[in-house]
Amino acid sequence: MHSLIEVCGKQIRITGKFVKIARLEADTYHFIDDPEAMSMVLIEALWNDLNKNMTPTERASVEAKRAVVARKRAYYEKLEAEGETQLAKNKSKFEQCYAKYGLPSENPQNRDPFFSLLIGKDGRVRKIEFFTGATSELKESLQKPIQAFKFSPFTDDEAVTLYILEFPHCRIAERDTLHGNIVGRLSL
Repeated sequence: MHSLIEVCGKQIRITGKFVKIARLEADTYHFIDDPEAMSMVLIEALWNDLNKNMTPTERASVEAKRAVVARKRAYYEKLEAEGETQLAKNKSKFEQCYAKYGLPSENPQNRDPFFSLLIGKDGRVRKIEFFTGATSELKESLQKPIQAFKFSPFTDDEAVTLYILEFPHCRIAERDTLHGNIVGRLSL
């Protein structure tokens, strides 16, 4: 059953037998088969429209910054994966340290061996930040396996900070501000 009624000067089409569905007669919305692909088309179109008045120099500058973001994102993901692998590999060593010297923080639920790591561009651990409540003996025993962590070298940052989300899953802290830092420098 299809019927048109007028509401506040607009024609409304009513469809359905038991559940009635009303929509504007002039409504031309169509459901998209692949919304993911269509959203990328829309983003690309918006990007092109946004940048249509850029000079070639401005466009080259933006493209270079986009390349830096892509490169950083790729090596952040690689460092996170390497951190997860090394944490998982050393879990039994960490547990031995906890058994001997106590837990790594005042929170008895926390079993993460460190709060954060500062990783230098050469891929070596520069600094270990432990949780409040870790004894000096525990810190000393954890330091040896953590200092042995090796990460891939990188070029765009002097150092990055790695923290544990949920053991052994890691995150590079700089990832959280990656777009903000680059976009903030885009003022041309």
